[in-house]
Amino acid sequence: LVGAGFPEDEVDHAFRWLDGLAEQRRNLSITGAPGAIRIYARSEQARLSRECRGFVLYLEQLGILTGLTRELVIDRLLQIEDDIDLERVKWVVLLVLINEPGAEDAAAQVEEMVYYDGDFLH
Repeated sequence: LVGAGFPEDEVDHAFRWLDGLAEQRRNLSITGAPGAIRIYARSEQARLSRECRGFVLYLEQLGILTGLTRELVIDRLLQIEDDIDLERVKWVVLLVLINEPGAEDAAAQVEEMVYYDGDFLH
């Protein structure tokens, strides 16, 4: 990636972010009752807008995200230093699902959302 022109510090940051995803997947063991609602901490609400949280809920209601993948998405989003908007959420969801065994169909659905400019919440 450095040879392709990406700054070395950004490449290092991206790989650390992906390593963190793999580590979190190993460390999380989420089980939840169907229909359970995720309550966001104030610190999470401060970083994730209502629109972003609504999109995560929407994906969970569609069955695209499970409780585990939802938590991985939230964890990875909170590791981003820049502002978090809906586009970043879509990309993070896609990266989480691509790295989740058995989530190929869900990843394909999100991939369509990433490349579609429509409003999925309305």
